[in-house]
Amino acid sequence: MRFSQDDEVLIKEAWGLLHQIPNAGGEALARMFSCYPGTKSYFPHFGHDFSANNEKVKHHGKKVVDAIGQGVQHLHDLSSCLHTLSEKHARELMVDPCNFQYLIEAIMTTIAAHYGEKFTPEINCAAEKCLGQIVHVLISLYR
Repeated sequence: MRFSQDDEVLIKEAWGLLHQIPNAGGEALARMFSCYPGTKSYFPHFGHDFSANNEKVKHHGKKVVDAIGQGVQHLHDLSSCLHTLSEKHARELMVDPCNFQYLIEAIMTTIAAHYGEKFTPEINCAAEKCLGQIVHVLISLYR
């Protein structure tokens, strides 16, 4: 999928919003764990604390946000940019692909919770399009 110039501007705006939220990734993961408890099974090393305050949740959340940032920087070459991450999730971790959609939902909710009306429908749409493409790349090796 190609992103229009307008999409790219809005995607970068959405990324700017996400990036400004302290511990955005940890907060999104905690939301996902709360709404979809089955996702906790992939993170036994987190112990029993799946809150945004857990240092391990924060650390993994930062990795998630950093990976999204890499995707945003390489919108025209997401496949190459995220290939290693796709390999890891598909072959090594064997994460059920539906979990990526849960994470997108949690990320979008996190941005909306922090920014309200500033997270306009246009930015929301562009962010979903971008995250959807990132997920598409991440699950591309699940064959």
